[in-house]
Amino acid sequence: MPDRLAKATLAKTLEGQVGKGIRYFDLERLEDFNRLEQDLGFFLEQFRDDLDIIYDVQRLPALFAELRSLLDRDRRPGRFLLLGSASPLLMRQTADFLAGRIEYLTLHPLHLLELEPRPDLLKQHWRRGGFPVSWLADTAELSYRWRQNFIQTYVERDLPMLGLDTDPVRFRTFLQMLTASHGNLWNAEPLGRSLGVSGKTIKHYLSFLESSFFVTVLYPYASKLGKRLVKSPKVYLTDSGVLNTQLDVTDSASITLHPLAGTSWEGYVIQQIIQCLPQEITPFFFPNLRRNRM
Repeated sequence: MPDRLAKATLAKTLEGQVGKGIRYFDLERLEDFNRLEQDLGFFLEQFRDDLDIIYDVQRLPALFAELRSLLDRDRRPGRFLLLGSASPLLMRQTADFLAGRIEYLTLHPLHLLELEPRPDLLKQHWRRGGFPVSWLADTAELSYRWRQNFIQTYVERDLPMLGLDTDPVRFRTFLQMLTASHGNLWNAEPLGRSLGVSGKTIKHYLSFLESSFFVTVLYPYASKLGKRLVKSPKVYLTDSGVLNTQLDVTDSASITLHPLAGTSWEGYVIQQIIQCLPQEITPFFFPNLRRNRM
């Protein structure tokens, strides 16, 4: 779920390291979108010896089938770098068309250990979160305003484009409820009744947000897989800055005085730990264990 600055920075680090030319295509630019949409295969074939970096690939679903054809004719690795917002639809498309031809890399928000020291670094990082634009903002007000705009854009534009068909107003209400449930055991049925939808719909909302890395879902540890899946998980908004914006936390003083400061801090610490774990490690939480009294 990183912003475009993070993706652009990743792409720029490849310059001078790949040993060949690099071409950038941004599907949010009308010119690039039209050029690729009109004759995708022919256009990309002209740059077969370059690294083609394509931003916002979710905007052009036809891209994946064409890429499969191009890669089957020339299986040299490192021909394309695809950057986009993750969603169940996007992951399904890449799995259907590019299985065995693609490697995924998840970009997490900025980790505490990646940041240069500054006064009150820990508290500022907890408050602002790890989105680069939010973190690098000149003032706390600008950081907060960017996160507000990000949430609005995500709900009103990105989610429908990524395949979630729902009423934006209802979904904003769902996000508020999700914020209040941050760090607590998850129960879809009461949320569904409050919103006037089924528990199944609420689970679909949550699954979509988890797939797009907006939330992190932790299941209770159990030795058997079946027991993990039937027990209630805990749900956390992945980025602490987004959570604090949802909580209307605007400065370092208010974050420690907020009623949900404890669960906000818990989620922040968990995300810092998860980002340090090897990819093959699955995190869990330990449920409360009560001994039977005699």
